[in-house]
Amino acid sequence: MTRSSKTRFAPIRRAGTLAAVAATLAVGLFGTPVQAATATTALTAVRTVAADAVAPRAAMEVAQAFASAFNARDLEALMALYPAGSVFVPAPGQGLASADAVRQALQGFLAIGLPITLSVRHGYEAGDIALLVVDWSIRGTGADGRPINLAGTGTDVVRRGADGRWRYLVDNPFGGAKSAP
Repeated sequence: MTRSSKTRFAPIRRAGTLAAVAATLAVGLFGTPVQAATATTALTAVRTVAADAVAPRAAMEVAQAFASAFNARDLEALMALYPAGSVFVPAPGQGLASADAVRQALQGFLAIGLPITLSVRHGYEAGDIALLVVDWSIRGTGADGRPINLAGTGTDVVRRGADGRWRYLVDNPFGGAKSAP
């Protein structure tokens, strides 16, 4: 991405609404008019821009992309990291494979209203697949005034797509934790 194209994306990020982004796309991201842009075309382009902006080009960057989207409370950016066929494990032993179920689980984590911190402890790449071992925590005071202390060591499998970007294949934030009986 050239320096000028980064500058062009900045107003889109600040716009904050899909309608504003769609309007920007209707006149062209790079100042070139777009012929007969429909709302569907514009929103599809928004999703593509969001996915490209979020999905990293290096396996070791997937966790940080997740944290950035999580801390921005950007559910669509989070969902861009979970392609069709991926699995999210929101609690030990509870793998979710449908996009709707993943979305609902992520909304639950976002509803906590606290930022996530994380660090990649290890990363092992084999071709287009990588295993990440990620230490993470969500700590602070909840909306009800009670302390929140969630933490774990995730074991995540990420895959490089045909577009060269890495996304989750399996996101297991609680790693080897035992399932509740």
